Amino acid sequence: NMSKWEIKSGNPYAQVTVYSWEDFLGILEEYFLDWNEFIYRGHRDSTWNLQSTFDRTYKNVINELGKENSKDLPKFRYEECLKQHLDNFINNCTGKRGRNPRILTESEWWALGQHFGLETPLLDWTKAPFIAAYFALENKNIPPSQLRTVWAFSQLGQLEIICNQDENYDLPLDTLEHIRLIICPIDENERLLAQQGIFTITPNGYSIEEFILERVDIVGFSPILYRIDIPEYLRGVFLKYLEAMNINSATIFPDLIGTSLFTNRQFEKMLLKEKFQNSPEFIMRLGQHEIAH
Repeated sequence: NMSKWEIKSGNPYAQVTVYSWEDFLGILEEYFLDWNEFIYRGHRDSTWNLQSTFDRTYKNVINELGKENSKDLPKFRYEECLKQHLDNFINNCTGKRGRNPRILTESEWWALGQHFGLETPLLDWTKAPFIAAYFALENKNIPPSQLRTVWAFSQLGQLEIICNQDENYDLPLDTLEHIRLIICPIDENERLLAQQGIFTITPNGYSIEEFILERVDIVGFSPILYRIDIPEYLRGVFLKYLEAMNINSATIFPDLIGTSLFTNRQFEKMLLKEKFQNSPEFIMRLGQHEIAH
């Protein structure tokens, strides 16, 4: 009895809630694993938007400025702010990338900044749905919504719809507004390789949901954005299976930060095991086991 997809009015995505690991596997096998066009992203809280850190900050500042002084707004056009921010980062990196650092493209600069905590217009995704599930689940802080979320997005499906709905579809793709994929592993980012990482960049500061709602007419087409919600109470079960697949902080983050996170998870499991072994259920099972022998 696999959970069923639904598309709620006004939402630009199909959504489903899974109620077991088997349910999650069934959804992946039936809808995603045979199609390599999909990319995946994990969110600790189902209420979070698919919006980059730069875009979120930009939007908040513009909203504040708009309330106070609308004359200031032309100075803060999106593309100009983006360019200034990247120029500042490039200048500030001078002398900090070792000897004879190689020249990076604009996309590679953004990817480098993303890795080291810069607010960028990039959104991290992975080609591996189980890695996305791990990102949704690894943080033990309980989300207010009680739901963790794995997102799946088809950039190819988006292009197909845009080309069909736009009278200028025969123009080069670069001239059409669309959510772009950026694939640029760089030597300074081992994590990107370990996580099968890939990025999206959305025009003009839109979240992915906003862009699809306003710019992509999905009526008559298959959805291009899917949301799989995982109830909080399944976190431990899912992590157990993911760890059995060798998906953990030590493999996802091949550095000392990942090692520290992995050790924290071992500590969490040790405490849970201690709690379980002191529970009446465990003691009763142990007693039955001794009687049987």
